[in-house]
Amino acid sequence: MTDDRTPAAAAILEEHRRIRSILSQLDGAGGMSRRELELIRGLVELLTAHFAREESASLVADHPGRFARFAKALERLAGDHEEILSELRRLLENPPDSPSDEALRRVLKKLERHEAAETEILQRAYSDDLGGGG
Repeated sequence: MTDDRTPAAAAILEEHRRIRSILSQLDGAGGMSRRELELIRGLVELLTAHFAREESASLVADHPGRFARFAKALERLAGDHEEILSELRRLLENPPDSPSDEALRRVLKKLERHEAAETEILQRAYSDDLGGGG
């Protein structure tokens, strides 16, 4: 199979990889260090740009053959963006004592599930045989 992903889809998938990398570095215990707070700040910056890219990519409109069947799921996932960013920003304003803080764990788990769902949609859009023949 050739890689026929659009530049927007390829960029989104690369950002998903970067987000997973940051999340893996925040999976610890003990007191919340300056490094972990900086990772969360960097995550908020990355997510702000990432979510804007996803929302402006118009994958469904530009590539209906690949993405129309995922339109409702993508719309639901886009609805998570502001909530995830708001929760992370609120945590930065009032940092938790520990990376195992329940509110922090909850938003990071939500982000992890969110990004996994988006990645699965992008992968399926480019790998499922749609029976186009050729």
